[in-house]
Amino acid sequence: YELPSTVALAILHPTRAGRDRQVRLQMVDAGRYTGTTGELGQGRWHAQLSADDWRLSGMLQLPQTGPLVLLPTYSP
Repeated sequence: YELPSTVALAILHPTRAGRDRQVRLQMVDAGRYTGTTGELGQGRWHAQLSADDWRLSGMLQLPQTGPLVLLPTYSP
């Protein structure tokens, strides 16, 4: 599998769609991507990272001291 050079990151506010952010992340190393979201308010956010053939989802609680890590889960 060849990793995509860019991926899409959606940061979605659970109750205020006007605060949602869409960011295109650029690969900087194999499996590492970077981009800028701008200012996000404190609280709970939904995060979706996607490419053409996959998507990872998770929750983000701000403020957050470390990186956001999204891992796949298997559901048969």
